[in-house]
Amino acid sequence: MAKNNRKYSPKYRIAKYLVLGLAFCFGTICLHKFALGYYFVAIGSLILSIFIPFLFLINFFLGIVESLIYLQKTPDEFVETYIKGRKFFF
Repeated sequence: MAKNNRKYSPKYRIAKYLVLGLAFCFGTICLHKFALGYYFVAIGSLILSIFIPFLFLINFFLGIVESLIYLQKTPDEFVETYIKGRKFFF
């Protein structure tokens, strides 16, 4: 019988791809930060980008970069880094 090396349940695999899609499509408004539970970071970034419109462009590129980083991580690494470890950026 094959041994399963996954530490976390399959719901985290779904969470990883949900956050990846939100970062790619809605990175400008930091929707992926809300999905990860980083409410203070998401609201702060959203408020700042309302008052400083150039930050919308920066948030767009950050969303693309973060989605590529999320894509490269395994579901277990994703959980350890962003859900359990609470790493806000990159």
